[in-house]
Amino acid sequence: MQMTNEEIYRDYRQAKDPKKQIGILAELNQCDRRTIKKIIDEYEPDSELEKLQERIKRGRPPKKETVEEQVPESKEKLPQSVVNALLQRSDELASIMASLRMEIEAKKAEQAEINAFLKAN
Repeated sequence: MQMTNEEIYRDYRQAKDPKKQIGILAELNQCDRRTIKKIIDEYEPDSELEKLQERIKRGRPPKKETVEEQVPESKEKLPQSVVNALLQRSDELASIMASLRMEIEAKKAEQAEINAFLKAN
């Protein structure tokens, strides 16, 4: 890269034809257009939303994956009672798996004894 991300973004924003400027910036910085677009998107987090709104204005249906990306994830804090219940269940499962491992080892030993007996006779 010949230019900093800030310079790339500034040149893009000041260009008379931003779409052409992406190609020019890619050539100047010896990278592909996708790299330039990623840099621009870092500074314009709403650019995808603006594209989606523009598509709707033009009467084009939004791309399905674009709509799904626009839905923010909900990060609500879980109630302590739910956390405690999940931790308890996790402990129960760990205990069950440990006993199953022991049972599997016992079954493997029994199988080995049977195979040894069969080989001997």
